[in-house]
Amino acid sequence: MKSFAFAIIIDDDVTNNLICENIILNTSLAKKVQSFSSQAQGYSFLEQCPQSEECPDLIFLDLRFPEEKIGWEFLDSIRGIIQKFNNRPDIYILTSSIAGRDIEKANNDPLVKGFISKPLTKEKLQTIF
Repeated sequence: MKSFAFAIIIDDDVTNNLICENIILNTSLAKKVQSFSSQAQGYSFLEQCPQSEECPDLIFLDLRFPEEKIGWEFLDSIRGIIQKFNNRPDIYILTSSIAGRDIEKANNDPLVKGFISKPLTKEKLQTIF
């Protein structure tokens, strides 16, 4: 399985984030994992990355957030930030959505490496990575 130095999860579901963190660490997919339960937190963190030495090389992004932009709008808002990273992170949509349009959009977006339906499992990670 491929290994990353630093992964982040941007998802409003705190329980899901804890489960994902454990799976990612237990499979050694990443050495470090950090979660953000709002897009604002995730955006603020990513915005500071180009000035810091620790930028994520793997991002899991949910599409559904209450009272916030949908994940696609959020993804559009961070495109410029991601361009400033020394190394562009692999971005995976991790969502409960099974809408065909979301899957198709993920497959056609050059910034997105893949689409994963929740829940994240060790077996799904082994298949993808």
